Amino acid sequence: MADALRGAAQGLSVAGCAAAAGVPERILREWLEIDASFAEALRAGHALAEAHGLRPGAEPTPAALHLMLNAIRKGAAWPAAATLVGISVRGFNRLRAEAPQVGALIAAAQRARPTKTGPGGRRRVPQAGSGGAGYRIVRLDDPVLSPGGRPEPGPGGAGGPAGPNGAGRA
Repeated sequence: MADALRGAAQGLSVAGCAAAAGVPERILREWLEIDASFAEALRAGHALAEAHGLRPGAEPTPAALHLMLNAIRKGAAWPAAATLVGISVRGFNRLRAEAPQVGALIAAAQRARPTKTGPGGRRRVPQAGSGGAGYRIVRLDDPVLSPGGRPEPGPGGAGGPAGPNGAGRA
């Protein structure tokens, strides 16, 4: 709740206050309904921000930029991150054009996103010269793939109709 109040005092919208507190907006709205003193404190925080010229849609505050960059770093698209802190898409584009440092911070936040990994937490690196996706055909009775390195017994006994080497019986 304290993080939401801090966000309100820094000029964030209700959605921005919820993001600053790390909770969904629905939860923040429930807090406002349940706790009258919290609702009054949030209104006072917004009034304080308004008195100092900090309001959603105006020039973004450092708190709004910080929240927006964190949202982008966590994987949010930049239009969603901008509207989260009360910046329109047009205002976001204007901000990037007028402040190249902000554009550099946004690019850095996008690069800092976690990479998607496969099982075991390791990324598969494509083989050099592999012309794209490929398939590997294997035999189910291959001794390398069978448990214990031995083929599964088939209907014809240990090794089935094909012997352990994959060759037919004589």
